[in-house]
Amino acid sequence: MAIPSILEPYVIDDVEYVDGGVLNPIPLDIVKRKKGDMLVAVDLNANIPFKKNKKLDQEEKKKEQNSILKRLEFNQSWEKLFPKDKNEKKSLVMWLY
Repeated sequence: MAIPSILEPYVIDDVEYVDGGVLNPIPLDIVKRKKGDMLVAVDLNANIPFKKNKKLDQEEKKKEQNSILKRLEFNQSWEKLFPKDKNEKKSLVMWLY
């Protein structure tokens, strides 16, 4: 691992190597993919500003509740596609109906 100005890069055959997170933290361009696979990536360094809790009006509360319900529905759908017990796995075609 190398961190610019803190740790020096590692050199092998005149090539300098640094931590991959410095130049390409989510190297999706080099991931080997197969037809029909699903790729999930999480950027832990994403610049998402912290939001303080605020008083929500009725419309905002409704939107927030709707968002929570959509996330729950997504999680349930995900569990149907990828159950912990492999015997329970449903085909994608059946899930879409």
